[in-house]
Amino acid sequence: MPAYPWQELIILSIAGLLGILAELPRLQEAGQARFGELRLSPAVIALTLFAQSAVIYLLSLALGLFLAVQLGVGAVWLRAWLGGSPLPAGWLTTAGLALAGGVLLGLLLAGLARAAFPKVDARLRTIEARSPAWKGLLSALSTLPEEVSLRLFLCTLTVWLLGWVWQDATGAPALGAWLIGISLAAFGSGLNQLLAAGLRLSMSAAIIGRVLLPQMAAGWVFGWVYWQAGLEAAALAHLGFETAWFALNRLTAPRAAAG
Repeated sequence: MPAYPWQELIILSIAGLLGILAELPRLQEAGQARFGELRLSPAVIALTLFAQSAVIYLLSLALGLFLAVQLGVGAVWLRAWLGGSPLPAGWLTTAGLALAGGVLLGLLLAGLARAAFPKVDARLRTIEARSPAWKGLLSALSTLPEEVSLRLFLCTLTVWLLGWVWQDATGAPALGAWLIGISLAAFGSGLNQLLAAGLRLSMSAAIIGRVLLPQMAAGWVFGWVYWQAGLEAAALAHLGFETAWFALNRLTAPRAAAG
């Protein structure tokens, strides 16, 4: 059995907790909007949200890394660097393609969401524009925690479990196991955003469709990138997606709301 990657755990723990801190101002704002009647102080809301997110992240990371090394996936660039091995051939090209592809995906799905759900999309952009831009930008840049929880943990766990009974000719988890794992994690991406939207809005079929479908489509792409190129490439693709999505929605927000 491969040794547990303790160095990866330490580095990704620090990076992920910083990502949670970056997202905290936006989550705190949403929490106050939803639970303001409880009259909790901003510090209590922030501490509660951080503690909850940190525990989920660290547990997902610890177990996800254990399973990932069994399957030969995970933070493959970081693992190679820490082990003194050459990084995968063409890793810089892969990184650039993942980031650029994420940007294009964000623009595409934002445009499709706007065309399919014009009224709901305009409402969501209006609500987002009421929040300071720096909070949204920090949130857009904090993609590692979600990638660890959904791709490194949930996707890898699903593939590892299915791989016990569903294998290809080489004994590795079958293609179908990966497709199921990627799809399940993609649903988690959509559900995660839907829960965040639920802090601000009452749910309706249109809002669920507008939030869930684009995020699931993006999550499926991130899962495929994770499978093919590793956690780092998936996080870069997610970063490009979130940055493009945020920038497009912010630049096209209603003037009155943006002001």
